[in-house]
Amino acid sequence: MRAEETESQLALAAEMGRQEERHAAQAMVDEARGTLSTLVNIHERGAAYVKQTERGMIASALAEQRRGLEEEIRQSKLATDTQQAELRRAAEERHKREMEKMLEEVQAAQRALAAAEEKAFVLARKFENTREGRIDFMYNKFSRKLLNGDLARGWQSLITMRDDKRYMAELVRISQGRCFFLFPTIRSAFSRWTTLKADLEALAKLRAEQAEKDAEQARVDRIAELEAELVKARGEAAEAKTMMLQARESTTKLAASELRVKELNQRIGESAEVLERERAEAKRSADQQRLLAETELKRLLADQRQSLEAQMVLVVKEADERIRMIEDQCRMKLESMQRQQVQIVEERIVNGEPALTSPVPEDEQ
Repeated sequence: MRAEETESQLALAAEMGRQEERHAAQAMVDEARGTLSTLVNIHERGAAYVKQTERGMIASALAEQRRGLEEEIRQSKLATDTQQAELRRAAEERHKREMEKMLEEVQAAQRALAAAEEKAFVLARKFENTREGRIDFMYNKFSRKLLNGDLARGWQSLITMRDDKRYMAELVRISQGRCFFLFPTIRSAFSRWTTLKADLEALAKLRAEQAEKDAEQARVDRIAELEAELVKARGEAAEAKTMMLQARESTTKLAASELRVKELNQRIGESAEVLERERAEAKRSADQQRLLAETELKRLLADQRQSLEAQMVLVVKEADERIRMIEDQCRMKLESMQRQQVQIVEERIVNGEPALTSPVPEDEQ
């Protein structure tokens, strides 16, 4: 009985030892699992924190770089606009000065032109008061008088022709268009016509003689007047010639002033064209600078994006390396715990103690 009790006690003690060893091994396994889970959670949180931090840092770096580039572009655009405004203002001021100078020259030319016209008018008035001017005036006057005399003689000829036609019509009406030598009335009418014809011819002859005498006297008077005026004109010809030369000089100056005005107008047009070309060139230069700035910004953004992508790749690689290191550490610790458990079992076997009956968990192996 005592031996059986002893055996039962030994068996109970062995069973209790096995249970304690099982509980200890299970506790070690649970501890290892908890440690591994904790390490995995720490690794995941660390990786998430690293990714979030690096993503935020990359986003903030990109935003900061974008703000810097936008500020540089804004400063460049502002400098370009300022430069264009200065160029435009300088061109406008230069054009304004040139226009004022040209306007002064045009006004001076206009004043010179007005003075030349006034001088020419004064010279013309003086010329009218000279002998040559009076000769010219008298020549025009006598020319008009001769023309009027020719018109008067022509008018008188027309009146005579009209009277003759009316007289012939009256004779035809009285004779009724018949042979005048057959009837007494016709003979008397013919007699009357003959008498009237003789009277009219005598009157026409007298008028012609008187007209010839008047014309001859007028020619004599005209010749005398012209000779007298010619004598006066020869004395004043030199003075008139001098005044004509002065008038010609004034006309030459007037033509030169007009030519100067044309040249100034042409220069004004050329200056306007040059200003327009400068404005177009400034606008084209500004557009080119803006395109260059946009191209440079795109290139810088592309380079920065490539650099950030490369940095992201490096960060991801580092995170993966850290995760692998943590996994290796956990695996090494688990293997160490397994080796310790095997060593404990071997020591119990060597000491003659019963081995643990509970198997090692599959996931721990």
